[in-house]
Amino acid sequence: MKISNQMIVDRILKALPEVWAIYRFGSAGTPFEHAGSDIDLAILSPRPIASVACWELAQDLARQFKRDVDLVDLQSASAVLRQQVFGHDRRIYCADRFRSEEFESRTLADYVRLNEARRDILGDIHERGRIHAR
Repeated sequence: MKISNQMIVDRILKALPEVWAIYRFGSAGTPFEHAGSDIDLAILSPRPIASVACWELAQDLARQFKRDVDLVDLQSASAVLRQQVFGHDRRIYCADRFRSEEFESRTLADYVRLNEARRDILGDIHERGRIHAR
């Protein structure tokens, strides 16, 4: 079954009507999709979603679509994961463009600060060729 963005949006909004934005990332829905591709989704809402509620929604979507679904709550995700989601630039729903773009901008700033903070550490790892010193 081909799973359209609208099908995804409709089902998520039915469960979480306050969502500001929904993103699709990963290989599903792209030319790189294969039979084993799961559906990678991320949601941005006004406040963090309880991890149990997020997991239950992912399981519900998986049952409906008959495919594994990974669902990320962007309010709770790390800067690295948020940047991975936004790097795919596949926002499939947006109820509040200002708040969504503001969050994306803050994520980019967080990611840049993180990379600056770990630059020396990553340089040492690259130079040594391993993570731990001997």
